[in-house]
Amino acid sequence: MKCAWITRHRDLYPIVLFFELLAVSKAVRPTKPQSDPTKQAAPNVLDHDFTAEKPNQKWVTDIS
Repeated sequence: MKCAWITRHRDLYPIVLFFELLAVSKAVRPTKPQSDPTKQAAPNVLDHDFTAEKPNQKWVTDIS
């Protein structure tokens, strides 16, 4: 015959603390991208002028 205990977490928490049964997880910090100072940025060829006289003259993309 199985025996099941029905308790609330606030009743069980002091016992868990006494026996040091809590799992401690390390905080995960997001990594920051490191820029390479030796590389140069791409030149601004369009200079925010996105109008084209014919189709397929100017192609742009956003990499962020």
